[in-house]
Amino acid sequence: MSDETTKPNDAPIIGPNQVIESSRKLDNHLVQSIKDTKASLYPGLGGVLARMQEKKAQHNMVAADWASRLDQLDKREPAAFAAADAILSERETDMAEMEANIKTLSNLPFEASGQSPDDGATDDGKKNE
Repeated sequence: MSDETTKPNDAPIIGPNQVIESSRKLDNHLVQSIKDTKASLYPGLGGVLARMQEKKAQHNMVAADWASRLDQLDKREPAAFAAADAILSERETDMAEMEANIKTLSNLPFEASGQSPDDGATDDGKKNE
């Protein structure tokens, strides 16, 4: 009996170096065919689906931008709080100094400023009319 399964002229359809490239081409062709089929089956819904996918991609880009901006804010946050704390400490020091100055000035006699306590003022600080 002769072996009919092997023939000397049998060559592979795709050469060994072309397998990966052929696979990529087939994959791209199948993806495009699926998109075309979906669009042709339900043109109204296919259009809506395409718009939704575009919007989702746009929203993802905006969200990525927001995430980047938040990362930048997180990096600057400690310095901002330190600056605010320094400003508040300075204001507290200024207020304490102002209170000390007011206490010092309130201990001065009225005659030194040219006014006397009996210049027509009553106990509640209003002038007699």
